[in-house]
Amino acid sequence: MRLARIALAGSPLEGLRPHLTGPTGVAIGRRDPAALAKTLSAFAKANPALQLRIGVIDGQVLQPQELRAVADLASREALRGQLVGAIQGPLAALVGLVTAPHRELVFILAERGKATQGGGDG
Repeated sequence: MRLARIALAGSPLEGLRPHLTGPTGVAIGRRDPAALAKTLSAFAKANPALQLRIGVIDGQVLQPQELRAVADLASREALRGQLVGAIQGPLAALVGLVTAPHRELVFILAERGKATQGGGDG
């Protein structure tokens, strides 16, 4: 771990240096911190010998309870889906409101056309 402490000097992960003592494993994820935290948390539950001691997300050092909170978050894709749904709902309602007068006009004209065609037959 001595080499790891030297390698971390001056990097965004420098906050890990004091925690790299004794037998230590390091897991690195580049895309979705919540997914990595979920995986490590589930593995730690199944293997009590593994203890999550510290984490770093975007240069911020997180304690084990903070890592568990990150593990409880939805995945990035799920959060994006929720955001799209939250944006799409009001937009769909707006489109419905804007097109409603046109639909009603078309319906009225269609009904009037039916009445005019039906009246000439009788």
